[in-house]
Amino acid sequence: MADSKGEARAWPGVVALVGLVVGVILVCSGLFRQPWSDEVDCGGDSMQPGDICRSSRGASYTYEDRLAVRENGTWLLLAGVAAIGGGALFLGVRGRRKD
Repeated sequence: MADSKGEARAWPGVVALVGLVVGVILVCSGLFRQPWSDEVDCGGDSMQPGDICRSSRGASYTYEDRLAVRENGTWLLLAGVAAIGGGALFLGVRGRRKD
């Protein structure tokens, strides 16, 4: 039978590790959206206001839609950095604590 005290002590560490993994995923997603770029593109072609991007799957996106996707990358990066920082800080504090 498992020690419930040991399991209870392990959960915060597991949650912190999940936070780190989610943070890395968010950072990668944010980087993929290239929020630092001033250019809005459609499949590598530059877009201007009023342009429509048509995907190979038949979907259509306006310039404004593509701009919003790029700007969301900034928030994904910030959320990812916060999750990584929080998880790392928690694991660091937890590692120093003596039971």
